Amino acid sequence: MIEELNYILSNLKSKEPEIIEKALDDMGDLKPDSALELILPFLNHYSKSVRETAVFNLGEIENEKAIPYIIEKVISDEDSVRMFEI
Repeated sequence: MIEELNYILSNLKSKEPEIIEKALDDMGDLKPDSALELILPFLNHYSKSVRETAVFNLGEIENEKAIPYIIEKVISDEDSVRMFEI
């Protein structure tokens, strides 16, 4: 699990949205204790697809502390991102 997490962390630093999206999906699958804190910064990423993936994976990690962030995005973000929150 440590190697997987290190790989994910490395990919989260990428400049390529597709690589970040894959890393966020991997984070949602792995569900490490630090997932919430690692995903949150991507809710404001310049790429809409990264924001969508971040919101989706907040739900995937099944952490109740993620709920306020998901609700905030439902209220404030564009329709396509909202779809992933519901």
